[in-house]
Amino acid sequence: MTRERTRARSDRGAALTEFALILPLLVMIFAGVVDFGFAWKDSLTIGTGAQAGARIGANLGDDRAADEEALVAIAAAVATLGANVTLEHVIVFKPGPDGEVPATCLSGGAHSVTNLCNHYTPTQLAAALAGTADFSGSSSCAGSALDRFWCPTDREARQLLSPDEIGVYVQAQRGWSTGIFPGNGLTISRTAVMRLEPPT
Repeated sequence: MTRERTRARSDRGAALTEFALILPLLVMIFAGVVDFGFAWKDSLTIGTGAQAGARIGANLGDDRAADEEALVAIAAAVATLGANVTLEHVIVFKPGPDGEVPATCLSGGAHSVTNLCNHYTPTQLAAALAGTADFSGSSSCAGSALDRFWCPTDREARQLLSPDEIGVYVQAQRGWSTGIFPGNGLTISRTAVMRLEPPT
């Protein structure tokens, strides 16, 4: 009887030791499911924002307000992102043959490039949503307009002349929810490309 009790205690001790060894792994797996699950949800929201911006930009074609309205659509789409998601860049660009953002628009940090792309900061995105962003000029982009580098009125929307495409790139930084993993979190970026609609 004493021998059986000793063996039972020994088995319980072994089980506790094994559980203590495997517990950190279980916590890491759970934290990964939580963090990457939320990141996947946020990536879908960011992708929706990019698609909304590209759709509006394509529908407006060479209309002067194309970029401004695209930014409003993006801002509305990403408004549900959590507090630990920081929007970093929005780029409205003229896609190359591969449909990607031109390398010069992303090199050395995102920036605007003449005849290729307009780069917008989160502050400018919020200003567009509030109606206070500088999109001056009625039939062309004025000297200080945010979209002057690739002005919407310079885009080709006529089907007969091979219309341009418009691309929207949205990038955000998502911090870890659980705080278990090292680093600042994940960089999430999504791109949408659409062909300009003909003018009405």
